[in-house]
Amino acid sequence: MKKNIRSIDIKAFRGIPQNLSLDFTDSNGHAISAIIYGENGSGKSSITDALEFVLQGKIGRSDKINNPLRPSVRTFTSKIPQGSEITVVFEDGESYTREIRVEMKDGDYPRLKSYPSDSHSSFLQVPVILRRNDIIAYNYIEESQRQVLFFSFLYDLKGSVKNDNDPEIISLRDDLLILKNSRRELFEKIAKCPYISIDSIEQMSHDQTLMMKYINNRIVSRSYKNKTGYLKPHMHIVSDQSYNNIKRYTFDLAGITQQIRAINANIRNKKAINNDSKRIFANLASILKDASIFLSDSFKAIANINYIQSISLSVANISVASLNIKIKLVNGVQTSPNLIFSEANFDLMILLLYISIIRLGVLKGQHKFLILDDVLQSVDSSIRVKFIDYLLLNMPDWQFIFTCHDRLWLNQIKYLFNRRGHQFKEFHINSWDFLAGPTVQEKKYEIKDATLSTALHTNNMRIIAATCGFLLEKICQKLSVNLPTSVKRRDDEKYTIGDLWGGIKKIMSKTEVKDLIDQIDQLLFIRNLLGCHYNEWAESLSDSEVKQFAKTIQELYDKTFCEKCNTWISLTNLKNPVAECRCRHMSLNKV
Repeated sequence: MKKNIRSIDIKAFRGIPQNLSLDFTDSNGHAISAIIYGENGSGKSSITDALEFVLQGKIGRSDKINNPLRPSVRTFTSKIPQGSEITVVFEDGESYTREIRVEMKDGDYPRLKSYPSDSHSSFLQVPVILRRNDIIAYNYIEESQRQVLFFSFLYDLKGSVKNDNDPEIISLRDDLLILKNSRRELFEKIAKCPYISIDSIEQMSHDQTLMMKYINNRIVSRSYKNKTGYLKPHMHIVSDQSYNNIKRYTFDLAGITQQIRAINANIRNKKAINNDSKRIFANLASILKDASIFLSDSFKAIANINYIQSISLSVANISVASLNIKIKLVNGVQTSPNLIFSEANFDLMILLLYISIIRLGVLKGQHKFLILDDVLQSVDSSIRVKFIDYLLLNMPDWQFIFTCHDRLWLNQIKYLFNRRGHQFKEFHINSWDFLAGPTVQEKKYEIKDATLSTALHTNNMRIIAATCGFLLEKICQKLSVNLPTSVKRRDDEKYTIGDLWGGIKKIMSKTEVKDLIDQIDQLLFIRNLLGCHYNEWAESLSDSEVKQFAKTIQELYDKTFCEKCNTWISLTNLKNPVAECRCRHMSLNKV
């Protein structure tokens, strides 16, 4: 039985201090995909983190929930750490709960513990979530250590090797950067003495004795010269204060150098490769080679770059942990993606690499469930549309959770879901409060619009004409999203009939409603003449003309909005019909 998630109930977890329940089922009780829309900082990630945690006992890919370098599972609305509870209900009826309990140990020091501690049996292999940081992490890790990145990605591979993106190593590198900046400042302070070369002291900074010998051969304090009368060749006299300052700076420099050595040694130890790791790397290399097949095929299909013949993964050619991506061009030349790809295409390639590995995890028994947490924000609009479309076409039986903060991107995802007949629910996070958490509203499908039929009962031609304009504008707005119209969508999402009608007319004129579209186009002047503005010429319009206009608008509405599934028609992947509603009760065919 499928382990699609029907619902989740979250209590006191991260940015959700109270209770939050989400239902992912359709009207028939079947678990479907979902889109969660909200501004940055509104709580989207708290929901997706909760899903990751309840299914796999991890947050941010780590099961170390007490590590201060990792994202915290607790909510901070209380000064005292409190427990939490997350429950999911699967489509097969199973209810699965993971608790966070607070235990007092080591002198009443509170520690958080997860119960149960292991992942759910259907989610043991690979992560259930992809984040923007996954793409960033690949870019920042050195090629010689790049395989290590997947130690946190393939959960059945156990090893002690850490990568440059590990929070502990990041923290050490941050400390290292601070120390190096301090060392640079000391170099500059010492080199303010005109007789000391900054290049020389940088070269000698590893050996304090050698550096002090160099300094003492270059300068001497005034009091020492007056006392001894001793002066070596090329030795220069400086004030006592300057000389003492340089000695102090040199002493501080020695201490900083020692700290830098210790941190570098610590980083090397944390990244050390033992014998067990070598075995693990051999298994990982095999997985990555298998993943490269889907990576190559999917990238060529989505990116639509005609000069790419194939993409392959080269492993262990520099070190046992190295990973490099090779691009073979149609002319036989091999090169690196960094040299020829835009940032958007590079990010797409890395994203597809992760997707290909997740697909392999499914072959090992993991359930087909994936969260994409605002992962496409840096990818060009045209590419991300093709990516989602490819995903839905090639992974049609997966349950997806998408998060986004851009309304245009939200509409694009909805259009793609509808186009592929992939059912989904839509949730909007309207606000977030520190004490109350996110306010989530399920976006219900709209019901049939009866405003025009109501207006006809008034027998007031101005009211009827105005209502016709309103309904036609609504039709144009909806169809311009669901159909590939020629209008270029604007950021402010404000459009008029004049902006949208031309594109709608062009597409719809190729279908069985061509005559209806022509009639509306001929009568469209009525909306402007009578329905929008005062105009003396409007007095010459007959009631029958206005009512005929209303009839055509109502008929177009009835042919584009399905009352059974409460959805608008959208583009289909079939050649005929051109467009259809979600339940396929309503369709428009080519003529």
